[in-house]
Amino acid sequence: MSRSLWAGADSFYQTVRAGELVELERISSVATSLGAKKVAKQALEVSRRLKVVPYVVTDREAVDACLLFADDHRVVVEPACGAALALVYKGVEVLREARNILLIVCGGSGVSYGELRELRKAV
Repeated sequence: MSRSLWAGADSFYQTVRAGELVELERISSVATSLGAKKVAKQALEVSRRLKVVPYVVTDREAVDACLLFADDHRVVVEPACGAALALVYKGVEVLREARNILLIVCGGSGVSYGELRELRKAV
């Protein structure tokens, strides 16, 4: 598991590390559309039964991934989606162990390409 220097929507990561439900004081990431201050109890239970490896990315990594995805596929997605995309673009080790990777890409109605470029300057 990896922990970034700055994270603001990592309730699942913290919950898995602690082995109990953790509630964030607030969501402070730019990836707000899917953020949860506290994950469902079932998410923790599933992480105990299956091989679940939580990974935290920075806002910058998430926004960079959004911009790369837009350039590669001509589709704009929000930073919450960019967090998952960042793992693929970074080629993190845990994904190199997988035979198949599936990312469901959604979102984008809450952000434009221009807004992503502005966010990139701010993070």
